[in-house]
Amino acid sequence: MKRCSILITALIAVIMLFCYNESKAQLTPGVFGLNTEFGTGASELSMLYTLSNNFEVGLGVGYSSEGGKDGDKTRDSKSTIGINAYGAYFLSKGDVNPYLTLYVGYMIPPKEKSGENETTYNTIDVSFAFGGQVFVTKNFAVYIEAGLDYNIASSTEKIPNVPDYTKSTNIMSLFTSAVGASLYFH
Repeated sequence: MKRCSILITALIAVIMLFCYNESKAQLTPGVFGLNTEFGTGASELSMLYTLSNNFEVGLGVGYSSEGGKDGDKTRDSKSTIGINAYGAYFLSKGDVNPYLTLYVGYMIPPKEKSGENETTYNTIDVSFAFGGQVFVTKNFAVYIEAGLDYNIASSTEKIPNVPDYTKSTNIMSLFTSAVGASLYFH
């Protein structure tokens, strides 16, 4: 957690530093690009497309990994891959471009087996965030964002000779954060 707050603080300092440059680059309609993001829950790589001067959409692939200690027990690490779609609306243009974004993602964790028992997981994420983007050059921008995340997770356990047992969990995260960079191909 401390490393994440240091990273966010450093990125804010970099954004403030670049606020003084005269780039004032803006989104251009009909431009493709690449986006990479490092967030609270997962990291992602996505393709983006600018629909207008104020609206950007993207499709991405995300990756998450969990592991480590749970109290006195050591947990096995678990890696998850997912897909997502997002839309970002830029509120204004200037040195810092504030925006609102909505993400919808589907994470696909691996099945877990224990003897003959098998557990399958499904996770859907819906996130809303507010952020600020700064163009470092005409084609390259960095950003930082904070928001809310609603996670809908379900697991189905299959045990031989027993009906399937499905459990659902909904989690609301009040503060999520991410830093990222976008490369636009003009």
